[in-house]
Amino acid sequence: MMRSNAISFSPDGYFLTSVEGGEHPPLHTMGGPQSIPGAISPDSGAPLLLVATLNLRDARLHVPRTAVERLHLLYSWTCPISEGPFSYRETASGVELLQGRRGDAFDDFPYAGYPAFFPETSLALQRLTEEEQRVILKLNRREDDPIALESSFSHLAVPASQIGGEPRLLQWPLHRFECPECRRMMPLLAMIGNRNGSERGFTGNDFVQMLFFFCVACSVVTAENVTD
Repeated sequence: MMRSNAISFSPDGYFLTSVEGGEHPPLHTMGGPQSIPGAISPDSGAPLLLVATLNLRDARLHVPRTAVERLHLLYSWTCPISEGPFSYRETASGVELLQGRRGDAFDDFPYAGYPAFFPETSLALQRLTEEEQRVILKLNRREDDPIALESSFSHLAVPASQIGGEPRLLQWPLHRFECPECRRMMPLLAMIGNRNGSERGFTGNDFVQMLFFFCVACSVVTAENVTD
């Protein structure tokens, strides 16, 4: 596998693809309702959006052993949390919010009738080929002819959810974050694209993505969204 810059935990990239059936209980999931203690928007009072749940004991993720085994990727599109970096710590007893924009909740953003949660789907990890990773690196750096590359690799034109490696990034270079607790640089854990099996997806825009960074030592997640 061609190695990218060390921005994530694993040198190998895996697309996160929805599957029916599979393991019971599934190792990784996207969506679903959540009632995690503390995982509430301070702006709207509604539960934070459960984007995905990852089992950090999966050796393919290359995440060192942490205090938590299952990590919840949380976000909020319907309040000012989506307007800046958002950080929280996950523990066995719940979630502690550390950083996030405050303000009034939104009525119709990112689109009218936004759901409280999306249906839960099981996720499988599909390893990127060397060619796919090489093309993604070129697209991120705008090398060669991006239109020709996207035409030849149409499945890479729209950012697909990925863990490990270097995902398709709509803004390059990647904006890195320090952990708000220990001030160490946080590796990128996952990139989540718009598509989640629902009609409109997380934002209704295939060229908006969520980036989740993780501090192993502090069990802290920092998330932000970017667009082209």
